[in-house]
Amino acid sequence: MNPTENERLYGLPYAESMDFELSTVYDRWHDDFADDEPKPDVVIEEWTVHPADDHLPHIDRLMDWLVEWVCENGEIDEDATECWESAARCEDVTLAFAEAMDLLASKVTYRMADELVAIHTVTHDADGNPMLDGEPLYRPVTP
Repeated sequence: MNPTENERLYGLPYAESMDFELSTVYDRWHDDFADDEPKPDVVIEEWTVHPADDHLPHIDRLMDWLVEWVCENGEIDEDATECWESAARCEDVTLAFAEAMDLLASKVTYRMADELVAIHTVTHDADGNPMLDGEPLYRPVTP
């Protein structure tokens, strides 16, 4: 399972870094335009997250690399090559390595944008308050 499938990243067009919250992007943008009146609209892009496990090799390629390394660096007899190749193709071995690769990918905290899914425009009402899709971007806190 891809832990990033429901995550989204938000950023200004052509941004090199993004955030998990649209409001964080707006806040950072607002810091640069706080004194402007009237406040200009701001475009914020919404992106899916590229799954970390897509950066890992296919399990068959990983097993080939491991067997190749053992054969070249493991100081084994030539006759052992077939044994290593056979062991690397055992279903329980490949499943265990696949689970380890999934675990590795799940620990990666870096996120990379994948596909653009929406473009949001934050406008401002007459009082300069930010509006997203006709609704206030921020909800007032009631005591």
